[in-house]
Amino acid sequence: MRPRTVLIVSPDPRVRSALKSLGRPDLRILEAASGLAALVICASVPADLVAIDRSVPDMDTLRLIEKLSGAFPDMPVMTFPAGDTAATVRENLVMLLESAVCRKQPALAYAAPSAARRQRRA
Repeated sequence: MRPRTVLIVSPDPRVRSALKSLGRPDLRILEAASGLAALVICASVPADLVAIDRSVPDMDTLRLIEKLSGAFPDMPVMTFPAGDTAATVRENLVMLLESAVCRKQPALAYAAPSAARRQRRA
């Protein structure tokens, strides 16, 4: 079985580094610091999952999801808030990878559970 390719899109090198260090042989982790870089990478290397930091500076998150979903309709997309720690994002990424979403479900925007919990408390 080939490794699944995950593209991490975040302007924060600490987040990208923490996610890149998942240490799973079944994953190939690619990094992009901007929305435009993510589009370029996906055009040349198809990803099985894209995880997008909502603080990407050069493009609105929904616009990026729209562009990715238009070009790659079967690719799942996960978003996470800029304030989440790398550990929280890593935990949510692993849950998503192990869920049915990565078994060729249509692309979707996935709000990390930690963000959903914060909204319910507010």
